[in-house]
Amino acid sequence: MEKAGFQDRVKRVGVGVSGAPAAAIDACWPPHLPPWGSASTWRAATAALDHHLGLAHIRCHQPTRQKAAAIERLLVRMAPVMEALARQTCRDCADSCCRRATVWYDCTDLLVLGFTGQRWPSGQPMAAVGDRCRYLGAAGCRLPRIQRPWICTWYLCPRQTASLQPVCVPPAMAPHVGRLPRWLRGMKRLRQGLLEDFIGAALGH
Repeated sequence: MEKAGFQDRVKRVGVGVSGAPAAAIDACWPPHLPPWGSASTWRAATAALDHHLGLAHIRCHQPTRQKAAAIERLLVRMAPVMEALARQTCRDCADSCCRRATVWYDCTDLLVLGFTGQRWPSGQPMAAVGDRCRYLGAAGCRLPRIQRPWICTWYLCPRQTASLQPVCVPPAMAPHVGRLPRWLRGMKRLRQGLLEDFIGAALGH
């Protein structure tokens, strides 16, 4: 789907939601990053999604629910591999991604949270470029894997990529590591499908 046409459809989902302007969920290609960085725009975005997720024809839309459930299952499978990589590479990293990267929840991240019954986080990881992630604690991320922005799972730094070589992982973990590229490709397809299904259901298509 062309970017402009898809963005226009995303905008239309927010039209007519009391207290939640369309701009609040104009999220796929926002003019400023991170999107919804302020407390007020974050509340507006989550209120808009709460409204639409509460509509029966969306809440019960079976293809969308199935994709969300599949995303949750994939994240559960991936979590042990990602946590093992973090233990191996992040603790002594002098240039930690969690301390320097600009990350945010995008529209699809929020849909995954909504359709899997997660609580809304208290806000974007950072309100503005250059801020420190609010969810970073002394022992790493304080959020469960499923509640983190997707970029925090799919991004592998060069050191982590090197650590995925068979000789670098425990034997029990090797089969899971081998599946990781396929899982990442599957997650990309599921997330795109979830977003498109939601837009179609919200527009009555």
